[in-house]
Amino acid sequence: MLQKNVYIIYPAGYHGSYVKWAIEVSDLDRRGSTVLDPLNRSTSSQFGGAGTSHGHVRIPTHQGFNHHCAWVILNRPNAPMVYIINPGGDSDQQLCDDIVQLLMQDPTGIIITINDGNDRVTQSYGRINCVIKWPTFMPATDACSDDKNFMVHENFDPFDCANDRLFRNHMITNTNALTNNDQDNRMASGPLDFALLDSSVAKYNDWYTVRNRFQPHEVNEKNYVTKINYQNRIYEFDVKDIPGDKFLSKFQDLLNSANISDNVNLDVLKQYHSKYISAQSNLQWFESFDHWDQTGELDTYLLSHSIIQAELLREIMRRCNLKFDNVDQNTAWQKFYNTVRGPSWPDAPPIAEFDQLPDRVKQEINTKFEYKMPNPVMCQLDWQNMSLQEINQVFQTQIRTKE
Repeated sequence: MLQKNVYIIYPAGYHGSYVKWAIEVSDLDRRGSTVLDPLNRSTSSQFGGAGTSHGHVRIPTHQGFNHHCAWVILNRPNAPMVYIINPGGDSDQQLCDDIVQLLMQDPTGIIITINDGNDRVTQSYGRINCVIKWPTFMPATDACSDDKNFMVHENFDPFDCANDRLFRNHMITNTNALTNNDQDNRMASGPLDFALLDSSVAKYNDWYTVRNRFQPHEVNEKNYVTKINYQNRIYEFDVKDIPGDKFLSKFQDLLNSANISDNVNLDVLKQYHSKYISAQSNLQWFESFDHWDQTGELDTYLLSHSIIQAELLREIMRRCNLKFDNVDQNTAWQKFYNTVRGPSWPDAPPIAEFDQLPDRVKQEINTKFEYKMPNPVMCQLDWQNMSLQEINQVFQTQIRTKE
């Protein structure tokens, strides 16, 4: 049976539900109440897109940290469980603070984080999975936020947006909807920052030490965790490894070292894992992206859904040094130029005429201020009203060939 609580922390689209199923089907005492075939093979609003493992009903569901705490207080489970938690926060610090909250509440619990290795292509894979396999994420996120990040237009349907160009554009330009720079990873999750985690742990440990010194009758080992120690309690999975050949050995290592269960058998998981991999159609993203990167060619998969097109367009824009926001690129350039402008510099030219600036000015802009000049061709492109094929044609013939 399960010996301790397990908390799996991951954004939607990162295969966390499958990891939950793997733990529960591998515990022989749980197997009798665990479905042996969790795959959802068709698309529905209730269970998501094909390829989810939501045939294994998730109690409690995948939810944010605050909802998790409310569920535990309301339901008061009296036996170890496997919880799936959406990091949800806007920063690595918030994630670390939430983990410390879990460590404060549960002195033996195991925490598993699923991350993308801070790799942009892998982050795109997670977002594609989120939109296509779990579109509920979008209206649910809007329901909890004052900012309606995903309500693109009046008739937007998150369950039918494969050919919605407005949605494609929105997912590129809306800074609150998706990853828009290296610091804002709303729908992504990098490796855990253990320096930040240690800082958060130290704050709790210091608090306990001070309060226990002066109020030991209230703050003591009977009522609080006396010192947080997360050694051998935090494990990380790379999202790419879960729908792949590496997962089984990594999962076995987890069970061996974390002592999650005292009655383990992986035979069902080992026999089933290849079926799960074959059902993950969005793994095609990696092959299609590599093919585009090497040849410039768009295949059927890259054109098949607005979120996939958005992810490729984001990469094109990144390579052209365009910012992902609604600010006009020329306006942003003029603001930057006038902020750093030297006394002898000429007036700021349009961004398309950057090369006409004196060499000394261009050199100072590039070296001293490390300004990455947006590509003037892309800046002038009306990409919002163009197809991915048309944008890619410009990128490959007028921009990439001149690099």
